[in-house]
Amino acid sequence: MKKETKFYIGVKIVYDHHEREVFGCLTEPTHKTHGDKFNWVLGPFNTEAGAKYMAGAGYNNPSCLTPNDADRFAATGSFAVVLEDEEEQRAA
Repeated sequence: MKKETKFYIGVKIVYDHHEREVFGCLTEPTHKTHGDKFNWVLGPFNTEAGAKYMAGAGYNNPSCLTPNDADRFAATGSFAVVLEDEEEQRAA
């Protein structure tokens, strides 16, 4: 059976703020595999759009508490959010 890519948000503490990076992974991230890059990881998310939503508009949003919330909001466009990829395409 083929493994499905799940998406995660890697969080790294940099000085006085948190940097968030969305990444895909076939296996569950562990301290051994991702501990050198991130302080902690959120997920899994079923979609990359959901992970990007949570990393941006979902942060500190009481309506978006779980990966399923973020996947649903990203799919329905419930809140105005522009994904980074879309911004880059508009700029090109």
